[in-house]
Amino acid sequence: MLKSKSNLVLAALLAGFSSVAMAEGSGFYGAVDLGQAKQKDSCTGAPAGVSCTATATAFRIGGGYQLNPNVGLEVSYGDYGAAKASGPALGPVSLSLAATGFQVSAVGSLPVSDAFAFTGKIGVANTTLKTSASALGLNIGLGSTSTTTLAYGIGVRYNLTPTIALRAQYEDLGKMNYPGGVTGKTGLSLISAGVTFGF
Repeated sequence: MLKSKSNLVLAALLAGFSSVAMAEGSGFYGAVDLGQAKQKDSCTGAPAGVSCTATATAFRIGGGYQLNPNVGLEVSYGDYGAAKASGPALGPVSLSLAATGFQVSAVGSLPVSDAFAFTGKIGVANTTLKTSASALGLNIGLGSTSTTTLAYGIGVRYNLTPTIALRAQYEDLGKMNYPGGVTGKTGLSLISAGVTFGF
């Protein structure tokens, strides 16, 4: 499944590189995205009496350079929120697994019309997971770990003006190691909507 999705993204990028429109639509741009992140495996195996939430609100800011109308490079930083667990089985303690990270990607566009395009993204994500416990008003850090993985995504973009566009994306940011010596990994995905603006 990972291979087929990656091939789809690469096809979109290659389509962008093959475009003859190399002189127009270049320049720097900024981006802001808001969406929902999911730590796919963080609640797997939660014992009875524990309420666990694997999804959280995510926020990301980024910037990039559009080489031509079909190919760009983008760097971003995201706060992907936290998976949380609480309940009678944990007593007065609640646990949190927060995710943040940087991402560097190549972004390809496959125009359908002057305003609408399909997009593909492939690159590298460095994500940090931090575990903490809260009890009696106190918050205690339990450890953190950073993992670098392949990241890829697909999406759509709609150009409102020559410099402002709306976009929606699904991204897979790979599997991260748990902090604190806990065995196993958790996958991180992101569904987002945002805006890009040229400088």
